[in-house]
Amino acid sequence: MKPQNHATREVVNLDGLFAFKMDTGRAGLSEQWFARPLETSLEIGVPASYNDLFTDQAIRDHVGYVWYQREVHVPRGWDGSRIFVRLDAATHEGLVYVNDHLVAHHVGGYLPFEVDITEQVSAGQSFRLTIAVNNELTQATIPPGTIEVAADGRRQQKYLHDFYNYSGLHRSVWLFSVPDIRVEDVTVVTGFSGSTGSVDYTVDVANVTDAHLVSVALADATGAVVATAEGAAGTLAIGDVVLWQPGAAYLYTFTAEMRADGELVDTYSLPVGVRTVEVRGHQFLINGEPFHFTGFGMHEGHVTIGKGHSNAAMVNDFQHLGWIDANSFGT
Repeated sequence: MKPQNHATREVVNLDGLFAFKMDTGRAGLSEQWFARPLETSLEIGVPASYNDLFTDQAIRDHVGYVWYQREVHVPRGWDGSRIFVRLDAATHEGLVYVNDHLVAHHVGGYLPFEVDITEQVSAGQSFRLTIAVNNELTQATIPPGTIEVAADGRRQQKYLHDFYNYSGLHRSVWLFSVPDIRVEDVTVVTGFSGSTGSVDYTVDVANVTDAHLVSVALADATGAVVATAEGAAGTLAIGDVVLWQPGAAYLYTFTAEMRADGELVDTYSLPVGVRTVEVRGHQFLINGEPFHFTGFGMHEGHVTIGKGHSNAAMVNDFQHLGWIDANSFGT
């Protein structure tokens, strides 16, 4: 679940400048670059692809690991909480070190991952965060590819697709805290019949006892509560439901709370659009109505940042999509 800032959880965004070093000789792991400050004069902005940021052609064409590093301060108020690091994207493989400890290894550049680092850090103190990112494509990666070694020893990536293999930390990096007793996951499935909507929900919880009670509520776009229930699983009914539909993405807010002796222990909220999606024969149906796609296949490749996310670029993309009357895009 995405980190949230509210009464029981806090989050610190770690985007910004990191020290950056290419691992040209593939020596970073054996020489334990994570165990000390990176020996480099380069800095890199996160989130961004590293390929188009520097004037050195060797960096753009690099195949293998690159290393990111920065100091991170843990807020002193987080004592007693569980502390996590989350990477929203490391393309295509990420190794995460907290000081001298390898705490996470993740393969797959298009999914976020997180790791509990409570035992490695202390509230009110700082730690060294080092991230090694590998861009190699193989027959097991998405997208796939192969690697060839040139006569001069340079490793070259061979593609089996039609877009450039941008690499790096393409999405945000976060430090966040959660209670030990907490909402662990939330699943919702929506539907409707006539004017009545439904939200089937399941709330997974961690480290609970019989004293902890789970309750849920659904609020409309004005903030008015339209349905409530007790228990970690059930169905919420919505009278006069407003459906989510293309061009009118109406959202309710689902909130799960855990309490003990009347006191709030944890809470988590997420936006919910009530809709149905179905493929029937050659038709794609949203809320039972045929939907005709008019849009683009959008490969991320912005000037300078490559596949890196930028809110400004996202707004500009959507402005252009609306300007040309597109209603959809494929990523």
